[in-house]
Amino acid sequence: MVQHGISIVVTTHFMDEAENCDEISLVYKGKVRATGTPDDLKKLCTNYAEPTLEQAFISIVKRTDNEIA
Repeated sequence: MVQHGISIVVTTHFMDEAENCDEISLVYKGKVRATGTPDDLKKLCTNYAEPTLEQAFISIVKRTDNEIA
């Protein structure tokens, strides 16, 4: 579908499903907090040697909460 210029928007709370997407936007408290490929978002998580997408999401959420506080 991508080759034909078709985009599909998927919303999920399951990070294993999100891993299959070409690009992800993580939304928290009504705002986009990070956008990129699954690997790009994992690189934002420096707490683990090889973070999962779920660990990256949690890291971004915690960082956002610290910035808001």
